[in-house]
Amino acid sequence: MSRKMPPRTTTGHVSSLMTSFFSGESRVSTLALTSIVPNPDQPRSFFDDDDLAALASSIHRLGLLQPVLVSASGPDGKHILYAGERRWRACRLLGHHEIKAIIISGDPAEIALVENVVRVDLDMVELARGCERLMNRHGYTQGQVAEILGRSQSEISRTLNILSLPEDILQAVPSVSNKISKSTLFALADLGDEQAARVAWGRIVTTGMTVSELRAMKTDLNTPSAKPEQKSAKDVGTASATKVLLPALKQIARLQASPGSLGHEDIQRLHALRDALDQLLGTLPERAGHETPLCDIA
Repeated sequence: MSRKMPPRTTTGHVSSLMTSFFSGESRVSTLALTSIVPNPDQPRSFFDDDDLAALASSIHRLGLLQPVLVSASGPDGKHILYAGERRWRACRLLGHHEIKAIIISGDPAEIALVENVVRVDLDMVELARGCERLMNRHGYTQGQVAEILGRSQSEISRTLNILSLPEDILQAVPSVSNKISKSTLFALADLGDEQAARVAWGRIVTTGMTVSELRAMKTDLNTPSAKPEQKSAKDVGTASATKVLLPALKQIARLQASPGSLGHEDIQRLHALRDALDQLLGTLPERAGHETPLCDIA
């Protein structure tokens, strides 16, 4: 009868990872860009074109200040890119043929996640998916993931809860992540209701919504009415939608009169709103009726 192995401890492994990242004794190699391939387990999935162009400009002026982290070469002679994909992409944009790299050993998913968290390069959805990947791959507990990342277990638990949001919201987060706080996403996920979450998300990306307002919305969902039956998500969602949609429609009608006043960030928010509305409308039954012109609302 085989004896069950004790759970793996992460402290020593994390220490060696961090040493690999920042030790001045690490040997820097010069590798061909074509010999490096992106890590399929890279937790970061969104790369902004403008950010890459800005990074390329910085590298052109100042040089590459931090080497990328790669695996030892495999049988095909390729190195897996553990960390630094933005730098690697920027060097390709510049037409470089080589890049400075540090060759290290370890689990690609774990190294990439830790390095990105240290550099604050991940949005909350990417972080949540990275944590989930580590737990599924290694059987880590939330406590062990918290130790790896230097976070509290409660924060890791709330981070993972973000993945309970509808997929269309998760896909929209990267494009507006710099405008939405971590606590807002935590409170949005805490609603625990897809329809209410979509209504709240539409408001977050347009007029904004505070954590206190999200908590109040959750209370409304969970508070029994004066009648014996409990308020349904539909009732709460309809009331919230009425408060949100009428002011939003009036603002959109005003914008139609002067579209030239819209900046780049305004246009990004409108795209995010359109995607959220398309997803919401796709979940609703078709109803007969006529559309109300915006001019009648303004």
